[in-house]
Amino acid sequence: MTDRITIDKKQSKAYQQTRPIGIGKAHCMAPSTSLYFSRNGSITACCYNRKYELGRYPEQLPTEVWSARRLTQLRQTFDSGRLVSGCEGCAEQIEAGNIENTLAKNFDRYAEFSIAQLPLRLLKAGLRGAPVLWNQLKVEGRRVKYSPNAALSVSHLPKLLEFELSNTCNLECAMCFGDFSSSIRRNREKLPPFPEVYDARFVADINTFLPHIWEAKFYGGEPFLIPVYYEIWDNIRTYNPKARIHITSNGTILNQKVKSVLNDLNIQLILSIDAFEPETYEAIRKNADFERVMAHLKYFDQVQKEKNKTLTISICPTVLNAHEIPAMVDRCNQNEWHLYFNTVWWPEELSLRKLPRKWLDELIVQYRKAAQKATNTTSINHIRLLGLINQLISWRDAQTET
Repeated sequence: MTDRITIDKKQSKAYQQTRPIGIGKAHCMAPSTSLYFSRNGSITACCYNRKYELGRYPEQLPTEVWSARRLTQLRQTFDSGRLVSGCEGCAEQIEAGNIENTLAKNFDRYAEFSIAQLPLRLLKAGLRGAPVLWNQLKVEGRRVKYSPNAALSVSHLPKLLEFELSNTCNLECAMCFGDFSSSIRRNREKLPPFPEVYDARFVADINTFLPHIWEAKFYGGEPFLIPVYYEIWDNIRTYNPKARIHITSNGTILNQKVKSVLNDLNIQLILSIDAFEPETYEAIRKNADFERVMAHLKYFDQVQKEKNKTLTISICPTVLNAHEIPAMVDRCNQNEWHLYFNTVWWPEELSLRKLPRKWLDELIVQYRKAAQKATNTTSINHIRLLGLINQLISWRDAQTET
């Protein structure tokens, strides 16, 4: 396996200190826990690394890919503490100290350890302090909470399935591309639609995995406009209705079919909302109506709270909304919403990494002031804002010109 990536030892150690005891040398658990299905049929371990393809549907079935030699080799490379070509995004975030916004860290929740070593793991966690012990207990408890059978033995089937099966979308967001929006591909790029690759054979094959998964994630396009997703959701109702289902939506679609999905399944909803100011929002989320989306947001939030869940607001910081980030953090804290910052590298004209040093300095000062506020601060939001600040500092310091 070529093009292996290394991470600065100091930053790697800082990153590893935030992770569960027993996780080993791997910087990412994706190859051991996850399969990601891309719009063009490509099957990978996660949505960031699209270079290291494990297989492709319909030439290979998901069940064949999971047991193939190529995935075994990737696991072995990761277990040795290395990364591969395509993992540059997470490596850059780790080295920037943007740990809580690093995609790789999201896969830690699927770590599953031998019961025999449980006392030793808890002892090591306890020696690091109460917060570390508490986080370790949550990790150990996920097997009971999410595993369908709460088995004592470690499962060797995927615990996470990620679906990005279609680019069908009604919006033309400023930082998006035709690969992820059928509207952009048609209207902005003037290209023909992509073929829909996934069919009944694919749906039937993944039924093998559904009884064993802990979670499934659905992206788009806009998930609530993609018909094959409703077929998969129906099967999850049958095989594993308690599985945690993440749906990342733009918030524009709310009808009876959507309400049934939200009511019948264990849904964790993530709304992509890049501004709470109407003009900024509609400049970024072209074709969306701000007032309508805000009305939908109120409904989505109510449904999540009724199920004792926390709504997550996903934000793409760009040059269009950069100065509104502190206000968005306040809004999320006041409503007890979790937030997540996507890292925008492209298009370059919208990415914060291309701003002059002076402008980055101004944003860093603004964001630090927001982070210092003591009231209405949700801990995860505070940590993720600090991660964003670290990312901006890294981009600023990487510039050679003043």
